[in-house]
Amino acid sequence: MITRLEKMQEFFKSLQLDFNIEEYAEENHRDLNDLYNHLCITGAFFKPDFSYNSAMNYLKDKDPTLLTSLGLAHKNNLSIRSISSSTLGTLLREHLNKIEFSRHEKNITTFFQLLNEEEQDQ
Repeated sequence: MITRLEKMQEFFKSLQLDFNIEEYAEENHRDLNDLYNHLCITGAFFKPDFSYNSAMNYLKDKDPTLLTSLGLAHKNNLSIRSISSSTLGTLLREHLNKIEFSRHEKNITTFFQLLNEEEQDQ
């Protein structure tokens, strides 16, 4: 029999997000808020692993004007002197991961409702 956690991991993997949400699934997640809070606490949206070149390419593809990235830096109280392409790329990726996740909120909510109902019926 497939476990609750395995069902969650399979569903999350099917969302094909730019980050591996299935790696952060835990059996005790009961709804979207549980999951989102866990993703924020564990840093799932935040992946600071950009080299200079990969950060520059990411920024060029996702935010060529740097308006969004610089806005995020300002929102996080970072000064111009303290930011780098890696910092901007990381902030932008975190922001875009959260947006991407939010686009699936309805599907995730429905999934949890069905999963919880299934468990109650057993």
